[in-house]
Order: sequence, then C-alpha cells, then structure tokens
Amino acid sequence: PFSKQYIINEEIRMIRSPYLLRSRSQGNGNNVTTRFRSLLDSETNAITDLCEAWEQKLQDSDIKEDKQADIRATIGQARMLLASKGRMKQFDQLVVDSENNTGEKPITSDDLQGFWDLLNFQIVDVKEKFKLLEHSPSVDKQTLTKPATLKKLSQ
Repeated sequence: PFSKQYIINEEIRMIRSPYLLRSRSQGNGNNVTTRFRSLLDSETNAITDLCEAWEQKLQDSDIKEDKQADIRATIGQARMLLASKGRMKQFDQLVVDSENNTGEKPITSDDLQGFWDLLNFQIVDVKEKFKLLEHSPSVDKQTLTKPATLKKLSQ
C-alpha cells in the first residue's frame, strides 16, 4: 500500500543514482529507457494536471489581477516545457532514439542521465512555483522568478 508520491520519489532516487543506473543498464539497455520513459510520463502527467487545475481556478474564482498574472506566467512556463518543441519532448525523442538506435551517435545511459538532470531542474522549478501559488495568498513576483534549487541526494 505505497502512495503514488512514494513510488515516484523512489523512481527519481533510483534514476538519479549513477551506481543504480549503471547496474541496471548492464543486463538490458531497454530497462534504462523504460525507467526514463516511465519517469517522463509521470512528470508530464503531473505538470499537465497542475496546469489544468490552475486554469480551472482562474475561471472559477475571484482572484486578484496581480495573482492572475503570476498564475498565467507559471502555467505558461509549464506549457513551454511540455510544448512540441519543449525540453520534455526533446527528452522523449532522445529516449525513442535510444530505444531504436536511431541517433546520429549511439545514445548511452549517461547521455539520458545528463539530459534528465538538466530537465529535472526545470521540472522542479515549475512545481515549486505552483506550490508557491497554492500556499501564498499574495505571490511575490521576485520569488517566482528565482529558479528552484535542488537538494543533493545522498546515496
């Protein structure tokens, strides 16, 4: 009876650990791409759900104009990440190229890990901004413009 959040956090921990990544990739390269695909799908769904929920809040409630602007800016940043030419789609294509061996060069698990690490900073930043919107009655614009920082995971 694990919660979805626990399972997602466990997958993130396993993906971010280079030792676990290498040990899993020795037997079957598709296992690595499957894990990245699962993680990407999970994050895509989570961000899409956040965007839809906040768009609904904009329509349903009486929110001050300055906070509406902050909400729209955060939704816009998230939508750009999800867009057809956004980073998440680029990573998706990298995973597809890795699965099918169709890249210009062979794509290694380190390539996937490196791109994921860069993408994860943007994902965490967007999620943090949505959290700030949720927990703050008046959002400080300066806080929303600062990128979120990641805590280093201990192995």
